Amino acid sequence: MTEGAPWSGAARTGPPLDQRILVDPKEAARQTARRRRDMNVITFPLVRLVGFQLMIIVMVGHNLLITKGAAAWPPMVTYAVIAELYCVGSWWALARWFDRVKVMDLGLLFFTTDLLLWTGAVYVSGGHTSWLFFLLALRVADQSFVSFRRAAVFAHLAPLCYVTMLVYQAGVDAVAVDWPRALAITLLLYLSGLYILMSGLNAQKLRDRSNAAVRLARDSIQQLQERSTQLARAKEEAEAASVAKSQFLANMSHELKTPLNAVIGYAEMLIEEPDTDTETRQADLGKIRTAGQHLLSLINEVLELARLEAGKTNITLEEVDVPTLAQEAAVGLSGLARKNGNTLEVHCAPQVGLMVTDPVKLRQVLMNLLGNGLKFTEAGVVQLDVQPSKDSKSLLFRVSDTGIGMSGEHLARLFQPFTQADGSSTRKHGGAALGLTLTKRYCEMLGGSLSVESTLNVGTVFTAALPLARAPLPESAS
Repeated sequence: MTEGAPWSGAARTGPPLDQRILVDPKEAARQTARRRRDMNVITFPLVRLVGFQLMIIVMVGHNLLITKGAAAWPPMVTYAVIAELYCVGSWWALARWFDRVKVMDLGLLFFTTDLLLWTGAVYVSGGHTSWLFFLLALRVADQSFVSFRRAAVFAHLAPLCYVTMLVYQAGVDAVAVDWPRALAITLLLYLSGLYILMSGLNAQKLRDRSNAAVRLARDSIQQLQERSTQLARAKEEAEAASVAKSQFLANMSHELKTPLNAVIGYAEMLIEEPDTDTETRQADLGKIRTAGQHLLSLINEVLELARLEAGKTNITLEEVDVPTLAQEAAVGLSGLARKNGNTLEVHCAPQVGLMVTDPVKLRQVLMNLLGNGLKFTEAGVVQLDVQPSKDSKSLLFRVSDTGIGMSGEHLARLFQPFTQADGSSTRKHGGAALGLTLTKRYCEMLGGSLSVESTLNVGTVFTAALPLARAPLPESAS
């Protein structure tokens, strides 16, 4: 019966160890083994010692009141010495070998030996005439509280030992056994054992119910702990998301204010200085347009993420010429490359040609990856390599740069929305910190994946693996 032990997190000032429920099955097994050893090595030997002292006293009283023969005393004294040596020897054997002997249960072995010595007590106190035959039924009674199966074995073994004693008296000692009386006692002993056994059946049912209750309690506590862990993890993730969104809002407020201030500032200049020359006016209008386009791109990223999370983004599959699309994406970012003094290169393997995918999403993936490399690289090289996968079922779009790189901590949160690898870089390089999040989700929508390798102050490599032929999505999933 696996009861007793504290469940995880229980206060030290709580109930004693054996009044708690162990949640960990391994710890419960260890505690059960410890209790079993304590019972067999300490409790049972102590009870055995006290029991034999009481039995010797009963034998003396029986001899004085029933047998009243001086010839019975020497065997009783011999028996008492043997019983005392047995109690001490069995205790020593259990303490020394209980944990070492695996082929048998030493505790059960000595329980059986007890029954033989009890039969000896009946024998030396008169045998078939002794009134101590009831001692043999005690082993059935005490085992009924341990195991129904054990009690059943002893319920049959007890009368068998008594009959064996009778046969020994009649055959070896040549004693005239009163067989009708002896057989009646044997039947009484057997029926008493069966009665005790049936009574112990209720105890077995209670043990089974207790075991089931303990298992149910342990499982329930484990589930509660797992649920508590999940809730704690969800709470941490929610708090992290809240912090990320707060940081995002702080960054976005700066990002939005900058182009808005530019738009408002140049617009006011144009209003206050209506007579400025055409060239200056055109330059100011160009700055307004640039600021407006930047503001629009920020808003579009936020709206696109919202559409993705709401499942409102569709995929339109078309046959795409990959080399042409890759070159177009590079041309669109040539201005950013010149701004940071970077060299932008595109290389497509000869076998790269057509693929069936969403051209808009693919172009956005390439522009996001290339733009990310160009943004965080100064006077370096950003390169796009396109080549088939080993199984020729996918294309690998590999974007490498010689920029600032990222640490392992930054990589861990790279694709989380509203975050950049380094929060301070948001203000330096600009952006809503959503580009890589959108890129990863686009790759997954196209049936592929996005991976990254980076070394701090060395550079970063993004690899988008996209299937050559994207299977159409069900209408409900589009």
